[in-house]
Amino acid sequence: MAVTRAEHTLLLSASHWVGAAATPRGPSEFLDVALQACREEQPVGEVDHVVVTPSPTNPATTARIEATWPRAASPDRLATARAVEDATPVDPETEDAPESGPARRWHLAAGPLLADARRAAALRDQVILPRRLTAGEIVAMAADPTAFADRLRRPVPYRPDRFARRGTRFHAWLEHRFGATHLLDIDDLPGAGDQGADDGLSEADFTALQEAFEASRWALMTPHAVEVPFEVGLGEHLLRGRMDAVFADGDGWIVVDWKTGRVPSERDMPAVALQLAVYRYAWAQVLAARRGGHVSPDEVRAAFHYVRSGRTVEPTDLPDADELLRLLSDGPGRLLSGDRG
Repeated sequence: MAVTRAEHTLLLSASHWVGAAATPRGPSEFLDVALQACREEQPVGEVDHVVVTPSPTNPATTARIEATWPRAASPDRLATARAVEDATPVDPETEDAPESGPARRWHLAAGPLLADARRAAALRDQVILPRRLTAGEIVAMAADPTAFADRLRRPVPYRPDRFARRGTRFHAWLEHRFGATHLLDIDDLPGAGDQGADDGLSEADFTALQEAFEASRWALMTPHAVEVPFEVGLGEHLLRGRMDAVFADGDGWIVVDWKTGRVPSERDMPAVALQLAVYRYAWAQVLAARRGGHVSPDEVRAAFHYVRSGRTVEPTDLPDADELLRLLSDGPGRLLSGDRG
C-alpha cells in the first residue's frame, strides 16, 4: 500500500472478495494498519471508517458478461489480412521495410515492439544488486536466490511478521537489562504499533524467554556494546545493520546475535551464518575507525544465541571479506546457476 500527500482528503478502500473465492476474506490487514496510523496522527473525529457488509455471493462469479468472439471482420480488414499473409516475411530489425502496402505498415509498427521484447528477454535474468545492503538481505540472497531476484525486480511490502515483533519486544527488554539507553521506547519500535503486535507472545511466553536467557552464560557477562549500528563499505557496496551485543573475549571480541526462534537446520545454516560474517567484518571496520588503524577480522568471533533452547551456535568457517565481496560481485546470478562454491 502506498499513498500520496493528500491536500484535503485521503480515501482508502479494500475489497472483501479476491478472485473467484467462495467466501469473503475481508479488507486487507494493511488497511487496518493505515487506519490506525491515521487515528494516531489526526485529532479525534477526523478519521472516518465505513465498513460495508460484503455481498452474500462473490460478484466475480455471479455477474456474467457475454460477447461474440472473434468479431466479424469487415471487408477492408479481410483484404488487409490477406495482403499481409501474401507478403514475404521480413525481420523488422534486420531488413528494410517494403516500399508500400499493408506489409510496410506492419513492418514499421512491429519493429520497435519486437526490439523492446528482445531487450526485455535478454535482461530478464539480470539482477542488479542495490548499493546499500543489509545483512538480512545478503542472507535472503543466499537462502533463496530466485525469490530474492524476483523481489528486486518487483518489490512488494512484507506481511507483518509476528515472530519479528516477538523478537523486537525481547530485544528491547535485553537493552534495558544491560543498561543500554536507546532512543525509542518499546511502543515506538518497528512493528510495535501494528494491530496484534503481541500475537504469538503471551506474557507466559515472554517470561519463559526471560528465564531462559537468565539461565545462559551470557546473563553473567557484561557487553562492551549493545545495539551497535553500522554502515561499512565493501567493494562497491555499503553494508548496514545493527549488532545486538559485542563482548570482549580475551585479546579479541565476540559479536552475539540473539535469536528467539528455532535453530536452523544444518542445510540452512551456511546461508544464515552470512549474517554473522557481515557482523564480524563490520565490527572490525568499526574498531579500525575508532583506533585509526587496521583491525583484522581474525580478532573477531561471531555467534548466534538461541534463547529458547539455550544453545549458542558459533560457526567456525565464516566467509572472510574476500568471500563476501565475491558473493556481492556475483550477485544472485551465480547462486541461480547452481554454483554455490
